[in-house]
Amino acid sequence: MAEKINLREKEYQAVIAEMQKMHQEQINAITTVINQMRTLVTREDCFSANLTSKKMMEMLDTISGNIVKPMQQAFQNSETAMANMITNVIETDKA
Repeated sequence: MAEKINLREKEYQAVIAEMQKMHQEQINAITTVINQMRTLVTREDCFSANLTSKKMMEMLDTISGNIVKPMQQAFQNSETAMANMITNVIETDKA
């Protein structure tokens, strides 16, 4: 089986690159919405009310800290797991 799996290394790397791209697009989309919401509730010429704006900012902070950060870590973990799997498959192929 030596070197049969290595022929697919470029395909594996393409999968990782596509996964990273997809993950980054998702994080960027969420971050964009959060930033737009922050602008909306803090600019006086938009939707700004002392109590409402404060609650919205707290909610956005919670989303950023309790959802986005763990999501980024989960994405990183899945990318690392994929890279490790590829390394193991290639090493097994060389044996």
